[in-house]
Amino acid sequence: MAEFLVLGGLMIGVILAVFVAKKLIKLLIGGVLVLLLVFGVFAYFAYQDGRELVETFESGEITYLLVESGEVHLAVSVSNMSEVDYLEVDESYFLMDEYDSIIGDDDLLVIMDIDDYGSLLGEEVSVDDVVLRKGEVLSLMRSGAPLGEIEELSGLVDEESFNGDELKGYVFFSSLEGEISESDLLNLYKEGEVIVYPEGVALKVLKLLP
Repeated sequence: MAEFLVLGGLMIGVILAVFVAKKLIKLLIGGVLVLLLVFGVFAYFAYQDGRELVETFESGEITYLLVESGEVHLAVSVSNMSEVDYLEVDESYFLMDEYDSIIGDDDLLVIMDIDDYGSLLGEEVSVDDVVLRKGEVLSLMRSGAPLGEIEELSGLVDEESFNGDELKGYVFFSSLEGEISESDLLNLYKEGEVIVYPEGVALKVLKLLP
């Protein structure tokens, strides 16, 4: 009789163990499926955001700021990588991180230090039919010199064509066309050297990658 009770208890224990194991396996599988679903949705949005980011660099409207020691040296809006407009930006917006007030209707804002900009340039930069040395380009970006001095440096335009700030914007735009790619900018962003706003899902993921 005692043996029968022990055997019955063992059978009940086995049945309960199998029942609990099945429940745990179902919960585990359900949890894994939920995680896979969440990851899939996140990956989809990151992919879509990444595609939109690439399209923005190729054909969108981007505001670029070149800064140094808390001072904005250049602000331009580049459209479709074919048009450039010089902008006047209230420096206080930059200092207070009020990026919405800077970006306006453009799709993206890119802020970089002049030295980081220089790190993306070759030793020579072609602007139309004129070849400038990198040092000349950086001096031009930093310059608050009168138009005559800037024209003397570059020899690019007649006085009727550009004022000094517009000339700086044109040289910067030419360097974007011939010297700088979006991958260069994103590498600097990943290193924390460039600000890109707004910071979407793809950019956040990029920062997490090794």
